Amino acid sequence: MKPTYIYYITCLVAVICILAKIKIDDQIIMATLLYDGIEGHAYQKKTISESFERSSC
Repeated sequence: MKPTYIYYITCLVAVICILAKIKIDDQIIMATLLYDGIEGHAYQKKTISESFERSSC
């Protein structure tokens, strides 16, 4: 009984972490798109590529 309980908690934590990571990456991209008008296209490309590098463990 106990190992099954631990397994479910581990899966739940993993799903929450993945969803949080996706949400954070989306916020980074949205902020980057807002900055695009101010800082220019090079900044946008740099920030999006950095967020992809961080998300690929």
